Amino acid sequence: MGISLVHQAQWNYNVAPVSGLNTQGNEIACGRYNDGLIVTSNGNLKSKGGRSWNESGVIQLFSIEKTSDFSLLKNAMPLTKFKGPHDDGTASYNPLDSMLYFSTSNDIIGKKSTFIQRIYQCKWNGQNWSVPEMLPFCEGNFVYTHPWFDAERNLLVFSSDRKGGQGGMDIWYVYKTENGWTIPANCGGQVNTSASEVFPSCYNGDIYFSSNGWIPERGFELFKSEENNQWMNAIQLDAPLNSDGDDLM
Repeated sequence: MGISLVHQAQWNYNVAPVSGLNTQGNEIACGRYNDGLIVTSNGNLKSKGGRSWNESGVIQLFSIEKTSDFSLLKNAMPLTKFKGPHDDGTASYNPLDSMLYFSTSNDIIGKKSTFIQRIYQCKWNGQNWSVPEMLPFCEGNFVYTHPWFDAERNLLVFSSDRKGGQGGMDIWYVYKTENGWTIPANCGGQVNTSASEVFPSCYNGDIYFSSNGWIPERGFELFKSEENNQWMNAIQLDAPLNSDGDDLM
């Protein structure tokens, strides 16, 4: 699985692999970071000096610089120093307050976790990341992963198998307020299925995500849920954004 670039010309799209980034492992682009991207990879990404990162095959977070545009990326570097023997999930960076939201199954705050994915936040001060804090709604022995923060709406969307969903991994959302985080809300049965809905992101208020529950024979397909319908509908994206293989945001 690799990262692809989408060109838009009116209503037509051309999907092409991103040069200088994809390996024989799995790469997933999961957000903007400064002038580049945050990606997850379990392949041997190359740094500027030709050094290979991530020899273990564990999924880790990296920052990648872009050149003139996003068709050619370079200089893979580990995003944080919070490494461990288990997989990281995706991450979302808010440049307005320098806050990073990320998921990992590593026990980075010493709470003797069961090594299941949790969502954390930490802040960049220009030189270092602050000590990570687990978000308070990450309760019980449930998976919380794939965070995406929409700064305009103070909205965090994520995927979880917590109680109150439709089964499997579901799309959930919370708001960040002056008093903390709201209670997580499920997007409902018109979005979530008994299978898996994962890798949510936001664009112009709409939530985009991958699901293998609506059309099981096609594997993971890309969908969007519209803000003007209170994120309670699932619209399948057209080809070539969806392909014959698995399609992940």
